Parts: sequence; C-alpha cells; structure tokens
Amino acid sequence: LTDGTTLVSCKNIGDYEKLLPSNVFFRIHKTYIINLNVIIEITKKNGYACELKNGQSLPISKRKYLELVKFLNMSV
Repeated sequence: LTDGTTLVSCKNIGDYEKLLPSNVFFRIHKTYIINLNVIIEITKKNGYACELKNGQSLPISKRKYLELVKFLNMSV
C-alpha cells in the first residue's frame, strides 16, 4: 500500500488481478500488482524496476516488462 503497510490475504493474487480495473492496475511480477498512477519511472539497474511516488522500488519481471511497455505505449 502507498503508506507502506502490508495486507495478508488468503486469496490468490490472480483473483485480485481479475477484480481490479485493468486500465489502472497492472501485474508487474508474480507477487506485485501496482496502480499505474503511482509510477514515477521505470528503470533498469539489476533487472527492471518501477520507482513509485512513495519512494519504493518494485521489481518487474522480464516478461511483464515487455507487456507493460506495450500497454503504456512506450518505446524500448
């Protein structure tokens, strides 16, 4: 969450992925779904990562990076 708290759930992350609006939320990794409105930049340091408004950096899987770039209409 944006305030740094963590939620524990018995649901599968795929269940949440189906519930959330796909034009606002994107699954960047097997363990992360992010709100696209909080991304500041996408970097490549030790792999791909999203830098978020709250200062947090989250990894993006290689496969999801290509999907995200296509979704955001970015050039690689």
